[in-house]
Amino acid sequence: MMTSQKKGIGLILLGITMLVFSTNVFACTGGNSNATIDNLGLLSFIFWLPTLTFGVILSCIEKQN
Repeated sequence: MMTSQKKGIGLILLGITMLVFSTNVFACTGGNSNATIDNLGLLSFIFWLPTLTFGVILSCIEKQN
């Protein structure tokens, strides 16, 4: 397995983790939410799809010699 494929799989897992984290942050109800966690959830929700897309592209690239 090439290095770009390993990085791609890692980015795919990171994108899925970001989606799960952001949905958990936005589904959390309560008045005692931390502003830093809210902002981190917002950024995770914004960037999960580009991260997942870039991971798929990296895992599909084959190095030409």
